[in-house]
Formats: sequence, structure tokens, C-alpha cells
Amino acid sequence: VNASAAIAGTKISPDFGSQNIDTTGIVKVGDGSASAPSLAFSDDTNTGIFQPGNNQVGISCNGTEVVEFGTSEAVFNDTGADINFRIEGDTNANLFFVDAGNDAVGIGTSSPLTDAQLTISADDTPGIAFQRSGSGKFETAIQISSGHFHFKAGADSSTIAGLSDVMKIESTGNVGIGTTSPAYILDVNGDGGGAFSATTNSTNGQLSIVGKNSSGGVSAISRIKSYPDGSSNQSHMAFETRNSSSTMVEAMR
Repeated sequence: VNASAAIAGTKISPDFGSQNIDTTGIVKVGDGSASAPSLAFSDDTNTGIFQPGNNQVGISCNGTEVVEFGTSEAVFNDTGADINFRIEGDTNANLFFVDAGNDAVGIGTSSPLTDAQLTISADDTPGIAFQRSGSGKFETAIQISSGHFHFKAGADSSTIAGLSDVMKIESTGNVGIGTTSPAYILDVNGDGGGAFSATTNSTNGQLSIVGKNSSGGVSAISRIKSYPDGSSNQSHMAFETRNSSSTMVEAMR
């Protein structure tokens, strides 16, 4: 634009064609809108930059706001349109994916399951690892492998594989603590054994084993009790069974 140019309405006259504007000042434009952004493209006038409100900058595409920047937040898809959001990694095109139409989030997948709020996908064993701040290493993790659920822990490790299984839930429903091959609904392995402790003073510790009768009632109860002996560390063990009157009766001590 040279000194002979004049503003006539909203058009510079005469028309100089494509020109560059160099200025040391401020170029001011109107607020515009998502459907008619104030800074747009000549062949795509509903795509560009506009101002949704004071101290806000919005970017629209095809007349719909895609992202809005404000003084305290940046909001993607603020209008609730069916616009997906994706972050691509070095080798993973769907490192983080938001499926707007199905309100689902995927990590490592562009097709998160619609009945889950978060879907994590990996080629073999997807997992979530937890890192202590400043350590640079993993200390605990949760991992899926062939339908099995692993809880892992151990010394600092740079990989999930470097952690050890402390509990495993198999696809059969068996739970193993201290073993990766549980043979029972609950299989606990360890030289230290297990403990069931009372939390209130002068209270018996007990373990109940419940069977189900022919009508489906879980009323067949047998019980092992540990009786504290006053304020000492001594204890007495008793075995109880349930009689026909539904009363627990001591059978042996």
C-alpha cells in the first residue's frame, strides 16, 4: 500500500492485488465469529482466527470453533461439536486420542471402546506404570497380559518387565498373591504366611468358611477363632460350627 491508496468502505482502492503489509504498529481487525472469522482465507472465508470474547482467541474450521485460548485455559471443542482430538508420537499416530462423538479417550488407539471412559491399547501387554518424582524409575505398575491382570512392584526399574508380580488375577477368576499360577480362587504363597487381625481391643480374631446348602443359601458356616488371653500375648484357638438352630457352637478348643 503506497501513499496514494485510499480506504473506500471495506476495500482498499485501487486494487493492488497481492501485497505484503509491513508495519511497526498494530494491525486492528474486528472480532469476527466462528462462521466469519476476522482473519480468514480468500478461498475459505469460514476458516480462520476470531475473538469469541474479551481476552480470548478462537480458531475455527468450516464455520465451527475448534480451539479457544483464554487467560486461564485452552479449550478444545468448547461448542461440543463432533470434533476428535489427537496427539501423535514419534512412531504412534494415536498416542492420545479423544473420540468426541462417543465421549471416549484412547491411548495408543483411535477407536476407544464406547462403554469405557478410557481405553489403553498396545501391541502386546498394555500397562500403567507409576514413577516416584525425581527417581526416573518405575516402582509399581498395573499390566494386562492375555486376559490376565497383573499388579507389579519392586526395586526401581526402567521397564515394567523389570518389576515383579505381587498379585495376579487370571482370566479364570483365580487370584494369586505371591504366585503367578494360582490354582484356586485365592492362592497365597509366601514363607511369612497370612494374618487376619482384629482391630478392637479384647476382640477375637476369626476366619469363617462358608458353604452353600442345596437351596442356595450360604448358611453352612464353620469358624476358626483366636481368643486373646487378657492383656498377655497368649491366645486360645477354637473351632465352631453352626447347628440346626443357626447358632454357632464351639466344637473344639
